Order: sequence, then structure tokens, then C-alpha cells
Amino acid sequence: LLLPMKHMRSNPIILRFLPLTIWATVIAVPLSAQTEGDYRTIGSGNWSSAAIWERYDGEEFIAAATFPTADDGVITVQSGHTVSITTAVTIDQVLVLSGATLNMAAQVTLADGPGTDLSIAGAWNFTNVTLIGTGNVEVTAGADFTWTGGSLGAGIVLDLLASSTATFDPNASVTNSGIINNAGTWNMESGNLWSSGTPSQFNNLATGVLNLNGWQLPNNSWQNALTNAGVINKFNGLTR
Repeated sequence: LLLPMKHMRSNPIILRFLPLTIWATVIAVPLSAQTEGDYRTIGSGNWSSAAIWERYDGEEFIAAATFPTADDGVITVQSGHTVSITTAVTIDQVLVLSGATLNMAAQVTLADGPGTDLSIAGAWNFTNVTLIGTGNVEVTAGADFTWTGGSLGAGIVLDLLASSTATFDPNASVTNSGIINNAGTWNMESGNLWSSGTPSQFNNLATGVLNLNGWQLPNNSWQNALTNAGVINKFNGLTR
């Protein structure tokens, strides 16, 4: 009879005499489930290089024959790895773990699949490109989003969770035509936040801090509809 684990932990005598077959059963339970078609990195490099990826075949991870797309399973950039997107690609179910970095330097289409479509727990660098599609991005606690020009399309929802940070290169001009929900810290050094369509919405939530540093008219422009339930720190003039 296999006793429940909670009973096994509370009775050292039972633990001492458990048959070896029972221990084997307990040890064999996987810590996390993988699904056929899942991808994970084995090193740093270009997203479109199959050499940095391995794919789960239903039993184990094996060398990938091609790079992952939105048609595949969960795609994980592992801690310590830096992956750069330099050619257009469609992605979904991407996890960037703490200690990992994702660089976007080409147009990315974010599909709206199961769960969060792009989850950042490490670093996300977005450089003069366009993120389009209907997916959602989640920047989690301790993660950092660096935005150096470019735009978020009308179907994109960007959620910055509490204790996350968004930073901008000085004088960066960025465009949001989607929805940004900021519960973290949003730092802009001069620059502009443009709009090229609707909804173009920026929601500063209860834990959100919006810092507009070196911000003054007529040099800077804020064209997103703004709601505020948090803190806005504004320096050097007004916004419009």
C-alpha cells in the first residue's frame, strides 16, 4: 500500500522501511511537464539559427532541425542565454527566463495563442522595429524592458507588472498604438511617445510610477490617452 506523501513525511519509521520499488516510483515523478514540440535554447545566438535550439520529441530534447515559430509549443530562452531576432518571425508562447535576454531588431508578429504570448522575466531589448499581431506581453517583477525606438501595433497589450522596469535611451521616439498597463516603473529621458492609431492607451496602475525626465514642450510629445491611479513624476515643463 502506497501511503500519501504527507503521511510518509510525518512518520520516519515508515520512511525507513519503504520498499525500493516505491522509492523508484516517487523519484520518477517529473518536476515539470514538457509537450512534444516545445523548444528551449542550448546557448546564445540568432533566433533563426537552429544550432542554438533543441526540441522535445515526446520523450527527450533533441537537436532542432529548424528554429521555432508560433506553430510550435512553448519556446524557452534559458538563463544565461542571449537570443537576437534579426529577421522577421512570428512567435507565440515565449518564455524569457530570469538571467536571459531577448533582443528584437526585426519585425516580430506576436500571435495570440494559449496563455501569455511573450513573458519576460529577464531582459527585453526592443530596437527600432515593430511588434505587431494580437498577442500580449508580460514583463514580470525584476525584469527590464529597454525601448530604443520602434512601435507597438494596435493589437498588442503590454503589461508591466509591479517591480518591473521600462527604460529608454535618451531622446528615443517610440510609438504605441496598442494598450500599455504599467504597474512597474516607466522611465523616459526626454523623447516622445507617439500614436499612429487606436486605442493608443497608457494606463498607469495603482503601483505604477511614470517618470518623465527632461520633458518639456515643444520638444516632447505624449499622444497616448492616459489614465492614472499611481504616481506621475514630471520634470521640466508640461506634456501634451
